[in-house]
Amino acid sequence: MMLQYPQVYADISYILHQNTLVTPLLTQTLQNPGLRKRVLFGTDFFVVRNHNSDKDLLGLMMGGLREADFDVIARENPREFLEKTIAPLG
Repeated sequence: MMLQYPQVYADISYILHQNTLVTPLLTQTLQNPGLRKRVLFGTDFFVVRNHNSDKDLLGLMMGGLREADFDVIARENPREFLEKTIAPLG
């Protein structure tokens, strides 16, 4: 859907506990400039705490990504997304 619709974003924090399945796809997605700015990490972070501790989840995430990629999805993209002005429907 992200390839077809530029207003669609992905939040990958909930599926983080499935790191071995997610990391290869995430790494590939982050190489696409059009998709890189629309991947977010963090909004569902509290939900995955049922699967692993905060420390373990961060370790899983950082183990599979470069620090620059983590900064984009966990800091830059969420900040830019939250600063967007949403146009009214209609």
